[in-house]
Amino acid sequence: MKKVYRLFVGLSCNNGDNEIPSQDVVDVVSRSFDSFTVYHEKGYFRGQEEDVLVVMIACDDRQAVYALGRTIRETFGQDGVGLEYDGHYHRITGDHHSVE
Repeated sequence: MKKVYRLFVGLSCNNGDNEIPSQDVVDVVSRSFDSFTVYHEKGYFRGQEEDVLVVMIACDDRQAVYALGRTIRETFGQDGVGLEYDGHYHRITGDHHSVE
């Protein structure tokens, strides 16, 4: 049985001055995984509403999902990317050796 992971990608950057096209995020995800689901949501980060792309992946390789989260964070200049699995929320930040 595979585990389900969710990555939460804020689509705002530069303090909300620019939007990241969701297709650009999908293109990055598709380089790592052949099958996944995306959906658009509204989220709040540090008191500000933002559009969020949620990427849901079912797989057996947790490290591959972490690596994808780091790649998304770096590619789009994000402060962090949210990661949910096993009912727990983590934040992938600039420290490549840990997940908050």
